[in-house]
Amino acid sequence: GGGGGGDRSRKPRAERGRQRGGGEEPPDGGDDAAGADEEAATLARLVRLLQRGSNEAKRCWDGFCDRNAPRSKGGSAVRDPRRHSADFLREFLCAEVPISGWVAGVELAVGEVPELQSRWNELADMATGDDEDPWADPHLLVELLAFGVAANLDAAAAAVERAAAALGEVGDAAGDRGGDRDDGGDRGGSGAGAGAVDQGARAG
Repeated sequence: GGGGGGDRSRKPRAERGRQRGGGEEPPDGGDDAAGADEEAATLARLVRLLQRGSNEAKRCWDGFCDRNAPRSKGGSAVRDPRRHSADFLREFLCAEVPISGWVAGVELAVGEVPELQSRWNELADMATGDDEDPWADPHLLVELLAFGVAANLDAAAAAVERAAAALGEVGDAAGDRGGDRDDGGDRGGSGAGAGAVDQGARAG
């Protein structure tokens, strides 16, 4: 009988592998189906928090759905996050939201909640064990905030809304120059693009 907590710590690696093209899905099993439903519900909450965080995030989601989502009976794209799979939601969160937004959100969350700092340390250790930079992997950053949102931590919800601000910045700067107007004074001034992570700020 798998306990939820211990099992979850290995989930990001499996999901990242599946997302990157190893389309191996388990046969229809009750626990896996329930876990997938739970994950989809959590990711849908992330999308809704993003929408609440900025109008640009709402426009970005609507556009993503219009391009990629299945159609309703009336022919319009399904835009309700609760009606999409975890894979669809994760693709939006990881591909459409600038990584600079997720970095800012995770920094905010781990700075306020020791439980999230511990969880991030676990995820970062797994990534560095694979010679990957955890701060450059949107899947890990989203995983951390999803963990916090699933645990109903207010700081995680605030962090997701903070991430939404990056969409507005990228919209204003037409793509690559998202970091210039970051509110976080301790990270300001680098002006690195959305794809570049402030490694120096994280080293301490």
